[in-house]
Amino acid sequence: MKKLVIILALIFLVSSIPTVFADDNMQNVLISVKNRIDIPEKFSEFSSDIYYDGEETEYAFSWHTPEGADGWGYVNVNADSKGIITSFGLYDYTEAGEDGGYGKKIPKLNENEASDIAKNFFAKINPQVYGEFELIETSYSYGGYNVSFVRMANGIKTEDRAYASLNGETGEVSNFYMNYTRVSSFPELGGILDSEQAKAAFQKGNALDKIYRVFGDRKEAKIVYTLSDFNIINAFTGKKFTYAEGNTRSTDNAMGAEEAADKNAVLTEKEISVLEEIAGLMSVDEVGAKLKSIPELAIKGATVTYSRLIKRDDRYVMYMNFESEDSGFGVRVDAENARIFDFWGYRTGDGESVPADEFIQKYYPEYIPKTVVKGDRRVRVENGIEFPQNTISAYKNKEKGYITNISFCFDDDIKFANPDGIISFDEAYKAAFAASEPELKYVFKNNEAVPVYIFSFDYFNYIDAMSGSPLNFDGETQTKPENEKYEYADIDGHYAETAVKALALIGAGFEGGLYEPDKTVTQRDYAALVAQCVYDYTIYKNGVFDKEATADGCIIYGAIKKDEYYPDEPLTREKAVQILLKAMGYEKFASIEGIFKTDFADNADISPELLGYAAIASGLKIVNGSGGYFYPKENITRGQAAIIIYNYLTK
Repeated sequence: MKKLVIILALIFLVSSIPTVFADDNMQNVLISVKNRIDIPEKFSEFSSDIYYDGEETEYAFSWHTPEGADGWGYVNVNADSKGIITSFGLYDYTEAGEDGGYGKKIPKLNENEASDIAKNFFAKINPQVYGEFELIETSYSYGGYNVSFVRMANGIKTEDRAYASLNGETGEVSNFYMNYTRVSSFPELGGILDSEQAKAAFQKGNALDKIYRVFGDRKEAKIVYTLSDFNIINAFTGKKFTYAEGNTRSTDNAMGAEEAADKNAVLTEKEISVLEEIAGLMSVDEVGAKLKSIPELAIKGATVTYSRLIKRDDRYVMYMNFESEDSGFGVRVDAENARIFDFWGYRTGDGESVPADEFIQKYYPEYIPKTVVKGDRRVRVENGIEFPQNTISAYKNKEKGYITNISFCFDDDIKFANPDGIISFDEAYKAAFAASEPELKYVFKNNEAVPVYIFSFDYFNYIDAMSGSPLNFDGETQTKPENEKYEYADIDGHYAETAVKALALIGAGFEGGLYEPDKTVTQRDYAALVAQCVYDYTIYKNGVFDKEATADGCIIYGAIKKDEYYPDEPLTREKAVQILLKAMGYEKFASIEGIFKTDFADNADISPELLGYAAIASGLKIVNGSGGYFYPKENITRGQAAIIIYNYLTK
């Protein structure tokens, strides 16, 4: 909803807050906010805005450094008319430090400590509503924690959420955001449908559509089941729930321009054949004349200001722009016959547009038998199954009748899968519900809380109509994603426990629930750890961690040479150090022979070409040795691998 903004332009020192405000309540809210938010003295400048959307008033307060001050920063707070803080932002440039090197960072705070800080901050700034929220997730990334909360009512979730971001080193909260919907009450849940009844209601309401779908640049359309618009139901009645009436649509009207230069050169046979192809196409003037002859477009008086001819697959397409005194239009047409693929534009005083199916019937008659009307457009149908990627739509000005938008997309070279042997709708619902249960929650409509069931595909996009398997957006079988947090049952009390758990916190580790810290690490395992920690490079395939592809990150970025990579072989301590330091960017210096020396008692046992790496790693305290020895030729264990990477991340 758009908000009317009244800029008050009240800029003054916090220490001398004036007694005159835009309304009586603003002063009360400001005082209340300052009782809950600590404002650093250096943010001595103050400004304030009032936002009013016709129903609610919200105040925006900002404290910032004065002009010419050392550094720059601010505290921004938004609060509603009841004093509930909906957003908080803190930035202090003078406190911002350099990144300090490659890769991820190990935070000083653990996850529980970060969660407690976020909860305490939330409770302090919004004691009126904090008790209605529950913490649902704490995650770490790029030096900070993000903590999420959800508002609960009668034991189920609502749409209202709150988020806090805090520094993983200092615990300082830098951002807070909350949406809080004011409702008189939450309806009790007695008498609502149970889960099985909700599933039956979704099935009765046709929550699934059977469609053809082309994935990527493939030329074969696959049959899949997808969610229809009947995916939210009233939990009492089982009938479709809608937030608001009406649909919105958008069209990409952007067009580019290219400059071309003529050159004198000898033409090849291929070039001549292309020119002959183009010679058989309609000219810009011919296309323009044909378009202007279509009365429904109402562009007869417009002038062509731009044109471009390009080849897409085996078809030549012409882009054109038209302009008149009070209007502008863009069009994309078939250069052989001027059939319109897309038309868009604007006219001064344009009002509401409505579907114009009669235009489609008049100018695309051969496609009428191949389509069905679906909402405000026509959708292609093959073998009795809709193909939503091929559609025709046209819209006209409701008052004057001229065409405002046309979109035509029909592929001639698509092979459609045979529907024989596909699973039934009943089987599709069974597969969908097995993979994703409907969720009961409160949503808000017209400031009233309504319990609904929402049916969504949690981790997949489609159900394969042949196998019943969940598919991702690329049309590949999708399994349920693993828990991205690494937890191990065999690490407590081990000398590598701190390092292993620290890497797990930042999303680096081994799958399977066991770390096996005393097991010799393979080159693949070590490369995967380095790629995750130094390059922040992690690959998932169908929601599952792909260790092989992740380890390849070390080859892609140059830490390991492909012809020296033996993924299933063990790794010596000196080679492990070399890989890590190459990933850190030290190769140029560490590879210089004859200038390095270490204090290790077995310095002479280190390969000459790797001595520089060992020396730098020792100087940086990444490796400390054991009893004065480095043991360069010994194979490194998984626990030791975690320790040297941990030492790098905390150096």
